[in-house]
Amino acid sequence: MNLLTESLTNIARKQNKKFIEHFANECKLYYDVFPSSFLQELISCLDSHPWKHDIARKTQSYGMPLLEASSYYHPSSRHIPEVFQKLFSFLLVEGIIPRLPKGFTVNEYLPGQGIGFHKDKECLDLNCIVDISLLGSLFFHFRKGGTEWDVFLPENSILCFYGSLKNDWDHGIRPRKKDIVCGMPLDRSRRIACILRI
Repeated sequence: MNLLTESLTNIARKQNKKFIEHFANECKLYYDVFPSSFLQELISCLDSHPWKHDIARKTQSYGMPLLEASSYYHPSSRHIPEVFQKLFSFLLVEGIIPRLPKGFTVNEYLPGQGIGFHKDKECLDLNCIVDISLLGSLFFHFRKGGTEWDVFLPENSILCFYGSLKNDWDHGIRPRKKDIVCGMPLDRSRRIACILRI
């Protein structure tokens, strides 16, 4: 297998096959969701707005915060940009999300950055977490006790997880500069992910 000649989507389907089969009732994974021109429009919109630097990675947040007392979820703007309203309407029509979000968070990961294992405790009463990979490809990890699953998320993919996978498993991203995908090294690049908690 050659990462230069085989698409990352095809590689991701092979890499993630067992995970999807095992958690068939607790997650959905979508590939090649948007046209490249629309992805660029979304990224350009984000880069035209200021990024917050108060944690290790850069973030933006829009709409209503999940927790009024949480500085992390305090929105950069109550207004959701029009291009993202269009994005969410598309996801709703396609059945990818059950309802429109009231707000969302954006994370930027540069090579070598990650996020520790955690549960989104403020989401326990919500339906699902939706991770939209707008730019960049890397592994997303789930861990419970001594068991771990690695999920490869290529650019332009969406991971939705709910039920026990959301509530009982920790998730995180290891701080690496490259990943080993199906036995082959893949250098990380800038990743931008839009996170919905619905």
